Amino acid sequence: HVGTNDLKSVAKEHKNFPLYTMPAAGLNALGANAPLILIPIVFNEMSAGLFLVAQRLSAWPTTLIANSLGQVFYGAIANSSTTSVQTLRLFRKLTATLMLIGLAMIAVLGTAPIWANHFLGEKWANAGWVITILAPMMAVRLLVTPMSHAYNLHSKQRLFLLIETTRVVLTAGVFIFSMTANYSFLTTISLFSIFC
Repeated sequence: HVGTNDLKSVAKEHKNFPLYTMPAAGLNALGANAPLILIPIVFNEMSAGLFLVAQRLSAWPTTLIANSLGQVFYGAIANSSTTSVQTLRLFRKLTATLMLIGLAMIAVLGTAPIWANHFLGEKWANAGWVITILAPMMAVRLLVTPMSHAYNLHSKQRLFLLIETTRVVLTAGVFIFSMTANYSFLTTISLFSIFC
C-alpha cells in the first residue's frame, strides 16, 4: 500500500524531472527546428529547403545509431548491479566506437558534393555542400547523444536545461550575427555547425 506521504516523498525527491527536463525537451525541439525557422527569414525558402534536405540526410545515421546505442548505454548504467568501474569501461568503449563511426560518417558525408547531384538531382546538388558542412556537427552529436541519458540517471537535469538553453541562444545568435554581417548562406551554416 502506497500512502500520501510516500507519494509526496517521491515527488519531492524527483522534482527535477518535470521542473528541468520538460523545458529542456522543449528547448531541444526548438533548437533542432530553429534553423528551419530562421533560414527563410535571413535568406530564402530555397536555402531552407537545401538545409532541410541536408539536415535529414546527414542526421539519419546519427539518429539511428545514437538512439539505439544510447538506450543500451542507459540500460547498462541504470542496472543497479553495474559498478562505477564497469560504467567507466562501458563509457570508454562506447566513446571509442562512436568516434570511429563518427570519423567514417565525416568521410562519407564529406564527399556529398560529389554524389548529391546524382542522388538528389541537379536542383538539389548544393545540398551536398551543406551536408559536408554539417558532417562534423553530426559526428559530435553522434558522440554526445547516447551519453545524454546519463543526465537523468545522475540527477543532472539542470545541466541538461542549461546546455539546451545555450544551444538555442547560440543558434539565434549565429543567425542574427550572420544577418547583420551580411554573411552568405554557406558561411552561416558553417558558423552554425561550429557553434551549435
